[in-house]
Amino acid sequence: MLVQRINEHWLLFTFEHELDPAQRTTLVIDERDGVAHRSYGVDQITVITELRFMEDDEPMPPRPRFPRLQEWPRLEY
Repeated sequence: MLVQRINEHWLLFTFEHELDPAQRTTLVIDERDGVAHRSYGVDQITVITELRFMEDDEPMPPRPRFPRLQEWPRLEY
């Protein structure tokens, strides 16, 4: 993983695959709000174009629950 500062408040995270450095995923985070605004992967791109801040009296949405992994996921290339 490599982290670089871009301009004044952006952090660029680059994640390299352990066995294939050409396979990379990048993530751009705004330090001011901690939100990931862009993510570029091998097979997908995510760009956040709008944020909505919750009101102070608005109830928090339930946290997602995931079952515990019984074994490591198998990687297939």
